[in-house]
Amino acid sequence: MEYIAIAVAAFFIAILIGITGIRAQSEKQNTESHEITVVSRKSAKREDIKQRLQKLADSKAPTVKKMGAMCYEMAGPPETVQYICPVCGEKTLYTLGKDGEEGSDWHLNNFIEYELESCRRAIKAVKGLDIRLDESQFCKKCSPEVKSPKLAIVIIYEGEKEPHRVEGVSRNDIQLIAEFLAGSNKHTDEFDAETPLKNHVKRLSELLGVKVDLKNMKEEK
Repeated sequence: MEYIAIAVAAFFIAILIGITGIRAQSEKQNTESHEITVVSRKSAKREDIKQRLQKLADSKAPTVKKMGAMCYEMAGPPETVQYICPVCGEKTLYTLGKDGEEGSDWHLNNFIEYELESCRRAIKAVKGLDIRLDESQFCKKCSPEVKSPKLAIVIIYEGEKEPHRVEGVSRNDIQLIAEFLAGSNKHTDEFDAETPLKNHVKRLSELLGVKVDLKNMKEEK
């Protein structure tokens, strides 16, 4: 009986080892698959973007609708704004500073309260480029040393290891990139007013990290 008990125990141990091995292999394959998906996301080559932007700079400006909706006064942000980090899930509170007190400013609270979510939506409209938002500066846990947080974009060009990063971007900047990559020759702002997209080539060159010849280009109305 003792030999039978030992044999049964050994049999179950072997089964458990086999299941554990299969599970570990499966998790490894899932991890590797995820890494491949991230690394191999389709993007553009920097040189191709440069050529397209130069073509825009040299193009004839289109006829645009100059007037948009009437400007309106936006309500001020609340004194306290809560930011939840999409990476670590930590909550950060930004409170407006009183006279003589250190605290967040009106522009920062306004951006977090009203514009940040629209930037997240706008980045999804950008096609043909591996571009991502970097919100890490707004999180006190991820970036405890940052005093004046800014939103950044990170672009990974095909064939390049080092990403291109720009801080201090707005929804309007992301809209410019989306319009350019979609082949539009017009820019529409938040008030529905239109301007020739070529008027924004300089800013686009900064955002996209490409240099174009602007000598013969002048802003058109």
